[in-house]
Amino acid sequence: MRSALIISCCLFLGVATCNASNFKAPNRGPIVQESNPYVTTHYLYAGNIAIGVSDLGGGYVNYFSVPGSENIASAQYGKGWQGSIRDHLHSGRYNPTQAGFMDNAGAPVIVNNTVNKISIPPFQMALFGDPVYDFTQHEDLVKDYSGYKDSGRLDKDGIDESGKSQDAELRSEFDYQGHYENVSNLTSQYDVSAIKHIYRNTYVRSPNAIKQFGPSAILESGEPVYKPSRITTDVSKLLPGNQTTSAIDLSGVVFTAYGIRIKTSAGFNFGMWHDGAKWNSVNKSSFDGRGNEKKFQINESSLEPRNNKYKKLNNNLLILSKGTSANSSAAIGIYAPNSNRNKYQLIGRDGKTGDIEYSEDRRTLSLMMFSHVTSSQLGIRTRYFLTGLMAPNRGKNGHVEGVRHETYILYGTPENILRAISQL
Repeated sequence: MRSALIISCCLFLGVATCNASNFKAPNRGPIVQESNPYVTTHYLYAGNIAIGVSDLGGGYVNYFSVPGSENIASAQYGKGWQGSIRDHLHSGRYNPTQAGFMDNAGAPVIVNNTVNKISIPPFQMALFGDPVYDFTQHEDLVKDYSGYKDSGRLDKDGIDESGKSQDAELRSEFDYQGHYENVSNLTSQYDVSAIKHIYRNTYVRSPNAIKQFGPSAILESGEPVYKPSRITTDVSKLLPGNQTTSAIDLSGVVFTAYGIRIKTSAGFNFGMWHDGAKWNSVNKSSFDGRGNEKKFQINESSLEPRNNKYKKLNNNLLILSKGTSANSSAAIGIYAPNSNRNKYQLIGRDGKTGDIEYSEDRRTLSLMMFSHVTSSQLGIRTRYFLTGLMAPNRGKNGHVEGVRHETYILYGTPENILRAISQL
């Protein structure tokens, strides 16, 4: 039996927040609009660091400052701090997310800003393109990304969308909800500044936009987008019967739960981790380029056996540091605790109230990694591979499914950060 945790009420940071009035995000106007990804609209100060988000970029992080540096965050849409959902069944092209892909289309959202918290209420996530699959026929809201390799053609999803609009093409089935919170009071004794981030993405709407990634859709390579060979026979061992994925579900989910990306010029050029006995470090050159990420496995269970291809990381903490001294180097850490949000990352919510009524561990592989994909930025990502996620009513009648995550962003020396996570 797959490990699962049943939850009878919907808790978000310990407070019941889901009800019929705020469960499903309302339509607040155009799903995207032209905007500047480098403009930060809201800030949160935590100890001696600050984080900032854009209310025209889905609340993604495009600002992060540390002592001696004003903003070291990579800010471009699609290159800022956020998570993502993709899946093998749709060739990784269906990608509801907060902020887009190297263009000037941002998702306008509400952001609530208090002294110790930035909150992003539920909003409908947009779909953003990439250079290998153009699914938008219309460009009435924003022009397509200029780097599309589409040979002058406008749309390859195989669907007649005459009479529709770009707004309809870009509205995903998913809602996002999340917040950033100053929790430096928990770590200040170690001279560490800390920000807690939790969020969830929920498949709350009847399938519509996802059909653009179905059997008729074609990649620029000529290959189909939809891959029936990646269908999962049963995504859940918790729910009775077999939940077999179809073109409107997600299968072989690649859930990049969170990623930070900082400017290479900021000088945090060493990756560090603690193996339980000592500190280890590598220069950024060892994980330079796409496909060369340095990956660590962070979970092991009967459903997720030990994969000897990756080092085992027991404390779920990776650090980018300015030097290799654990006691004196300035460092930024990302910590993904073994909390219920991260162990039981798949949630099933009542379709009317939003209450969480089941949660489940559907992980087949859990990783954290250092990346240096482009010369201008390097980062840390947490990534889970899940069996699948079902469209509304297809996992359990009357319910919608989603994913959730909890992560901590920390600043201090590597040794102090390691000590500080014991308080989190």
